[in-house]
Amino acid sequence: MKVFPELWIAGSLSYERKALYEKASEGKLPGSVFAVVLPDGPGRVLEIMKGPDVRKFDDPAKDQWIVGLASSKDEAVVLSGEILNRVLERTGGTDVRAYLAPLLRECK
Repeated sequence: MKVFPELWIAGSLSYERKALYEKASEGKLPGSVFAVVLPDGPGRVLEIMKGPDVRKFDDPAKDQWIVGLASSKDEAVVLSGEILNRVLERTGGTDVRAYLAPLLRECK
């Protein structure tokens, strides 16, 4: 699964930004971390999964991105809300993939 370069990191994990980015890039997120994932496919906005589950659901054929990391499910829900709120404020909608599309194209 690809990792968004401007990864949103919840406040409690911000001190570990570089290390977590590297672990996410290697598919080795610890069990204490929750990932906010931009899934592939229409009608799905964001998904939250436990760190080790990211590797289970990784499919190179799909265009999935880790866009955020948090230390708890509650924190991941709040982070997802913050991401959606930013997209809503800037676009008037909730299409996170369309909002991030220019940046995602640069990363491929």
